[in-house]
Amino acid sequence: MNISLNPVLIQWPNSSLDLPVGSIYNVAWSPDGTQLAAACADGHVIFAHVIDRRYNWKNFSCTQTGRQVLAIKDIITEENDQLDYPDSVVQIALGFDHLVVATVKQCFIHKLTSWNTPVTFDLKDGTVGLILLAQRCMCVVERGRLSVYSYTGRLLASPQFNSRAEARGRTSISLGPDTLASIDQSNPTIVHIYDLPTATYSISRGTTDSNVTKIKHHIAVCGIALSQTGPINERQIALVDRRRDLFVATVKDPKQKLLVLGRAVLSIMWSTESELLVGLKKETIVCWAYQKNNTRPELTTTTVSLPSSNIGHNPSIQSIENGVAAILRGKGSTVMHISLGIVHVEMVLKYIASNMWNEAVQLCRTLKDTKLWGCLAELSLEKNQLDIAEEAFKEVHQYAEVFRIQYLKNIRNSCGKTSLTE
Repeated sequence: MNISLNPVLIQWPNSSLDLPVGSIYNVAWSPDGTQLAAACADGHVIFAHVIDRRYNWKNFSCTQTGRQVLAIKDIITEENDQLDYPDSVVQIALGFDHLVVATVKQCFIHKLTSWNTPVTFDLKDGTVGLILLAQRCMCVVERGRLSVYSYTGRLLASPQFNSRAEARGRTSISLGPDTLASIDQSNPTIVHIYDLPTATYSISRGTTDSNVTKIKHHIAVCGIALSQTGPINERQIALVDRRRDLFVATVKDPKQKLLVLGRAVLSIMWSTESELLVGLKKETIVCWAYQKNNTRPELTTTTVSLPSSNIGHNPSIQSIENGVAAILRGKGSTVMHISLGIVHVEMVLKYIASNMWNEAVQLCRTLKDTKLWGCLAELSLEKNQLDIAEEAFKEVHQYAEVFRIQYLKNIRNSCGKTSLTE
């Protein structure tokens, strides 16, 4: 008798259970990836449910301990709470001071300050495949539609797509505080960006030409990410194409142009607290503190690289918070938390975003770090703060820029105005 053996990848079992049933002939996962069905030789059908899923945000930790039960813990105060739901939990998202839980029939929105009084609404098309959170809104991807809600449960927008919504993964959709981006499934070289209503302006729930922006790339796009801070007119989008090249563009720029930031990038994510973009390469984590100018390749002080050789094959970034990156390893089994060493860089970015220029300059003078001075130089030049830009470029030894700024200051003193594009 001849026996043919196919090579298999041997892994350690995560859990095992002996049942009084026949041999398993076939298995299948549910569309939401939370249930497993197995057909046995003696006619039994086994149903298994995924539990022990864990989510973290700041000092809060959420763990699914049962099909319909979540355990919540505040790590600082060590307070514990348990949330019970009427149906099986399908998707969970934790962030931006909210916990969003989707069951097979309803969606529950909890505030972190009041667990027991959630906002609840019924789901329209069945199983939820993905939940994305942002500062002002959340996105729910159901079986046949994609919907954006406020945290009070109000429907803000329902963009229409050419393909089924459940075919869209986390890398093909990105949610910002006032925008939603999606890769066109019928033509992956196009990215659609939808404006969402905010407290300052309102739009209709549909998708018209007035609130949709299209970005055209020359090859297929496989990953996108929207920046999470700043006003809508400064909203940035980062995209990774099929060749793993990283590009960045300002969404509302009338002269829209894709700027190259890096090569061989595997995964990208924006910080939830500043205009900091983080990307994964094969054995390196790269942080870009300024992305809007690639005309000075010699100015590398706005980029921070951190070697990391143990993140595995094909990893992905789950979140960037407080200078710490949560990275899902390639096997999908463990989440690593790696400090990026950019706490002071983010402080400079936050000061500038809040128009606190004196504090930003004082921090740079105190720490005397070229990375901080480089960020301050680029951002002060963009914001037309010429005196600060002159000092910052001196500290990073970019004297050509210093002479140019001095020339612009002379024009300002003689004519009473300044134009950085002259």
